[in-house]
Amino acid sequence: MTSNPLGSRLLFEICQELGECYAQLGESDAAITNFSRALTYFPDQDRPLIGLGRLSLHEGHLEPAREFFLRAAEINAQSDEALKSLGDICAATGRREEALTKYQQALEINPKNREALMVLAEVAESLHQLPRAIPFLKKYLELHLTDFEVLFRLATALYQEGKYPEALGTLERILLFNPENREAAALRETINHKSAN
Repeated sequence: MTSNPLGSRLLFEICQELGECYAQLGESDAAITNFSRALTYFPDQDRPLIGLGRLSLHEGHLEPAREFFLRAAEINAQSDEALKSLGDICAATGRREEALTKYQQALEINPKNREALMVLAEVAESLHQLPRAIPFLKKYLELHLTDFEVLFRLATALYQEGKYPEALGTLERILLFNPENREAAALRETINHKSAN
C-alpha cells in the first residue's frame, strides 16, 4: 500500500473497476480479490462493499451479503444501491413488508433507480399495497416520459386500484407513441368494458 493519497486513490479506482469488470464477466474470485484490495486502500468506501455484497447475493449467501450491504449503508447513508439490495434480501427471506420499506427508502434517495422501482411495484402488488408504489412510479415517469414498461406498470396499478380514468390516460400515453402495443390496447379495452358496465 502506498502512502501517497493520490496514488492510493488511483489504485482504489483501478481495483474497483477491475472488480466490477470481473463481476460482469462472472469471474467471482477475481472480482472478490479486486474489491477486497480496493477496501485496503479506502476502507471507508461503500462501492467495494456493494460489489462484494452483490457477489455474495448472487452466490446465494444471504447473511454475508446482508453484512456487506449494512456496512455500505453505514458508511454511506445515501446509498440507494445498498438499500435496494437490503430490500432484495428481505424479499428473498419472506420479509416483504421490510423489503417494501427498503425499496421506498432507496427511491427517496434516487427516484431514477429503475431496478428498485420495479421490485417495489411487484412487492407492493403482492402485499395489496399498490398505493405505496404509485407515487414512485409517477415520480420516475416525470424524469423518463417514454419508459413504456414503467408506464404500463403504472397503468396496471391504477387499474387495480380502480382509478380507471387515470389508468386510461396513462395507456393513451403509451399508445400515442406505440400504437401497436398489444398489452396497452388490451388493458384499455378491459377498462372500457368495465367502465361501460
